[in-house]
This record gives sequence, structure tokens and C-alpha cells, in this order.
Amino acid sequence: MGAKRKTTLVFASDIDGDTAGAGYDEHTGYILLLVRNLLDDDPAPLVAGLAHEVRHAYQHDVVDGAIKDSRAAEWRAAFESYDALARFNDIANALESDADDARCEVGAGFSAE
Repeated sequence: MGAKRKTTLVFASDIDGDTAGAGYDEHTGYILLLVRNLLDDDPAPLVAGLAHEVRHAYQHDVVDGAIKDSRAAEWRAAFESYDALARFNDIANALESDADDARCEVGAGFSAE
């Protein structure tokens, strides 16, 4: 289960002025990750952030009809109230809740310990 549209990993020193987090740009297909995460001893933040953003790419493909998923209508409705530029999106939003689940599931297996 992966994204259909072309996605590109982009490493940056900041993402829209923030030096924490990650991002997905649905217009370019860029998954934005911070360079500093490559220098950390703990791979978990990088891997978890990547999982979260890849999930957003998948959600866009579902909403656009490129992938069939039973959550399409729920995600389409969630996009109507979703503000991608908000620093902290409401975890109650179905898009963020689902992407956070992916972050937790994938990121749980990675640790510096």
C-alpha cells in the first residue's frame, strides 16, 4: 500500500521556518525532512516523520481517486477543514489521526538503544 504519485525526499535546514517536524507538499510531491535528523544518533524521529508524511501522500492519492480505500469519503471531508499551514493540526482530524497512527506504528521499531 503506497502512494501512486511521484514523491521525492527533500532534506532541508528548515521547513517553512520551523526547525522541527516534517512536511508533505501535495502540489510537488515533496516529502520534506530536516537535515539535522540525519545527524541524530536516534533514527526514530526521521523514520517516524517519513512514515507520517508518506501516509499523507497516500491519503491524497485516495482522495484524488488514484487508490481505492474505504476511508476516502472520511478523508475527503477531513480535507475540507484541514489547514496544512497550521503549525499544529488537530489530532482529531481524521487525516492527522491516521498519519499519526502510521508514525507510531513504523517509528516504534526504531530507537538508538
